[in-house]
Amino acid sequence: MHSPISLALFAILVPIQDPTPGIVHGQVRSEVTAGPVPGARVELVGVPGAVVVADSAGRYVLRGVPAGRRVVRASHIDHDLIEVVVLVPAGAQVLLDFELPLRPVELPPVTAHALTVRGARDTLGVPPPELEQASIRALESTPGVAELGIADAVKHFPSGEPIDPADILYVRGTAADLKLMLLDGAPVYAPYHLSGLIRPFEAGLLQSATLHMGGAPARYDGGLSYILELETRAARRNGVHASGSMDVLSAAGVVEGPVGSRIGYLAGARALHGFGMQYLLTDGFPYGYAEGLARVDAAVGSHGSISATGFWNHESVDLDTVQSGAEPARWGNAAGSVRYRGAVFGGEAELVASYGVFGATMPVGDKRPILARGQSRRTRLGADFGRGVGAVFLRLGLMHDRLELDQQLEPRGLSGSEAVDGLRQVAQGDVTGAYVDASFTPVRRLVLRGGLRADAFSIEPGVQLAPRIGATWLPTDRLVVRLTAGQYRQFVSVPEALDEHVIWPPAATLSTPLVVARASHVVLGLDREIGYGIRLGLESFLKRFDGLPRDVVPGLHSEPPRQQAEMDVSGVDLWLQRSTGRVQGWLGYSVAWIQPDENGHGPNRAVDKRHLVSAGLSGPLGGGGEFELRLSYGAGLPYTAVPEVGAPEPALTAAAIQFPSAFITTESPERGRRTPRPDAPYVRLDAQVSHTWDTRLRGTKVEVTPYLRVLNALDRRDALFYRSDGDEGVRPVGVLPVVPVLGVAWRF
Repeated sequence: MHSPISLALFAILVPIQDPTPGIVHGQVRSEVTAGPVPGARVELVGVPGAVVVADSAGRYVLRGVPAGRRVVRASHIDHDLIEVVVLVPAGAQVLLDFELPLRPVELPPVTAHALTVRGARDTLGVPPPELEQASIRALESTPGVAELGIADAVKHFPSGEPIDPADILYVRGTAADLKLMLLDGAPVYAPYHLSGLIRPFEAGLLQSATLHMGGAPARYDGGLSYILELETRAARRNGVHASGSMDVLSAAGVVEGPVGSRIGYLAGARALHGFGMQYLLTDGFPYGYAEGLARVDAAVGSHGSISATGFWNHESVDLDTVQSGAEPARWGNAAGSVRYRGAVFGGEAELVASYGVFGATMPVGDKRPILARGQSRRTRLGADFGRGVGAVFLRLGLMHDRLELDQQLEPRGLSGSEAVDGLRQVAQGDVTGAYVDASFTPVRRLVLRGGLRADAFSIEPGVQLAPRIGATWLPTDRLVVRLTAGQYRQFVSVPEALDEHVIWPPAATLSTPLVVARASHVVLGLDREIGYGIRLGLESFLKRFDGLPRDVVPGLHSEPPRQQAEMDVSGVDLWLQRSTGRVQGWLGYSVAWIQPDENGHGPNRAVDKRHLVSAGLSGPLGGGGEFELRLSYGAGLPYTAVPEVGAPEPALTAAAIQFPSAFITTESPERGRRTPRPDAPYVRLDAQVSHTWDTRLRGTKVEVTPYLRVLNALDRRDALFYRSDGDEGVRPVGVLPVVPVLGVAWRF
């Protein structure tokens, strides 16, 4: 029983005890984009230490909030702060969301003097959405049959057999796509898998993918159509790291780490095996692909580094139509480069030595099987120096490029009276160039760039000049406007018009001439940030090609093929991407109009229209799960016809250009059938769901991610090759149905 004194003390102390504290939680969003504001500061005004920082989703939790009326403040560096008075009941949870007005911070001009060694710390991979502007160009790529002149060489091989329309092989791609692709400075043709069964690029190995649709700086040579520069990333040196994946269709792996304190290595490989496809396909798995990449970086002194990169890939497809049992069509690269980047006389320098080999093998002809081979070898040496001179930054450089082309036709399985001697065609050319680039800022928010290349081609007298200009204007902090223009020159192979009645001696070798084609570009681009981490880009371009052989211009054919033609290309590239946050995505669209000019002028020219689309979305799915969707579409993609040995080339009429479904008449003394040209667009939709679990193995954190991927070509796979079925039309080679792919990925 309590005494009167204890009861009195209890009655006095109870009213002055603090009530149970409450919790204030919610999300901080941007008023403009409605997206989360990661890193926002949320605090209780007047309560020392009551401060939290919002997470990547903009969420925050304030615990231990005293009951009563309290002032909660939310702020961020590029948003206006907001203060809200909130009533917090004792022991209760209060939901309080903020929408902060956008307030960009304008900083005073800063002049920095420093030496930056490019590539010294590029250990971060490029986000997948930033690869899509380059990946969309894979849709118009070719396995090199046209670029290496294999199709033209086959047409002129002697044979008395008339053409059978069913023997015409259509190969996607055309030599009019005169592009320059560099992988760490080494020239490559198609460094990605064209059939689409795995992603075009391995994002974890690349640091950047820069696409120049036109107006590229003077340090770039060639690339009449566009220039794509791929840069691999350097290895992380804070320990050994590895990742990999294995599924019923493919396998991949990456390993990286240090060698001592100054050297790092990075190695990755991936391949198609198709072991799980034997239960889904009745005709066998027609595709093959494998690639490997290795890079080693070594620090030199305090401001320099040497990096060596090696790349190899090999792709094949079983044509499934050659009755003589010839080998599949194959193509691939072998390339390597050694680069030094460092300080020279107070400026920065880059020295590059690279070598690239691309080869393609194509079996053609059913009655007289011929193995057509083509190989391109390029050696590139370059030296680039950059230094600031007052308000101007200058870049000077020298380069040398040697091109060697080798085409061979080898009869297979023929003997006696049917025997036909082989044929070899070779070409060789050198170009030596020097350039200067200068950039400066005449007024605030405007950057001007000018450059000039001087190239000496071994097949032409004198020096060819190629000016480049550009301007970048920033009307606001979130909008960039670019206007660029330039001229480009590049070697183009032109096989001779060979007389079919000439009988060559065994292993005859003929010289294939080269010509220097030219192009002029004007590009207007816009790049705007329309929300948190969301960018909208637009590029419109106008290109004029001249000096091209008519046989590489769609719709123009003439004898001799050395005769030159002109071509206008105009188009628009549009992309929308978000590469930050958990929800990422992109949308890329490209449309181009190709106008071959047979007479050099005239408004009634045939127009070839081309569409390319790439879209994707990825984000969280439940607790620890993720989803991903990818869409690809291509229409109006060009084709190169590889006829049977001795067959005349089908004539491509203006009607066929304007209406791809039009028939092309192919005369045949035996059959006289009509051969339709392929016009099926490329459409596919892929989906993937996955879930990641974290665990520890001997003290090392390991991530394990099972996934299910569905590859859906919407009733047709993007075929690289089409064969004619005579009057019935054309059919793609190597069509696959919907493919479910179950696998697991890991990382530590």
